[in-house]
Amino acid sequence: MLKARDLATRALPAILFSVCLAVLCTMGLVSGAIAQNYLPLTIGNIWHYESLAGYSEDRVVTGTNTIRGTTTYVIDYQNSTSNTGLENYWTTGSEGDVLLWGWWLEFDGFGILWDPAILYLDAPLFLGKTWNVTTTGYELPDTTFFASFDITFQVVGEGMISVPAGDFFSFAITYTVSAAAPGGDARALYGARIAAAFSGGPTDWYSDGIGQVQYDTDDLYQLVSFNVPTATQPTTWGGIKGLYR
Repeated sequence: MLKARDLATRALPAILFSVCLAVLCTMGLVSGAIAQNYLPLTIGNIWHYESLAGYSEDRVVTGTNTIRGTTTYVIDYQNSTSNTGLENYWTTGSEGDVLLWGWWLEFDGFGILWDPAILYLDAPLFLGKTWNVTTTGYELPDTTFFASFDITFQVVGEGMISVPAGDFFSFAITYTVSAAAPGGDARALYGARIAAAFSGGPTDWYSDGIGQVQYDTDDLYQLVSFNVPTATQPTTWGGIKGLYR
């Protein structure tokens, strides 16, 4: 027959596990579905990129802009070899989706408003995933009709990539679009200049909690530094249980 002390000893790991689980749930570290954050939009976030050819640019979340009644976040391109004066407008969804609302190029006095907003990242991401978007582009600043677009996105890569800022698990996203590039020259859906040889869109590599870590527009740019807080790794059930085996 087990003594009371033996029963208490055997019950202790289960008790500790329950207490730990309760604390982690309270802290938000354990949940049934942990949303991704592929584009952290806190005002003041800044990413610095350099390209293989020696180009560079900073992307800075500078504020908000209301579009069609929705508060969007402004990413401004600064100290840029190719895109100075460009800003684009983004929001993110509760499950990790990323939506693009438009862009404006100050030096040209031209931009595009997307209506409806383009679902640029359809979370969760996985290799081979595709999604389709139909939208209409309106020229800014007067919102005159430009063209309708059918866009197909695809996750074409998944895994660790190494850039000057570090090693990041990333998803590579590209797209094809049915209409000519807006603005009279080769530009991505978010307004950045792209190589004229592209038959579709650029390839962007996104990492959860960091944002874009690499992108191929008019050259291959890689993340060199950033001030976005590093994402906390999600705690797994197995990891918690392993503490008490």
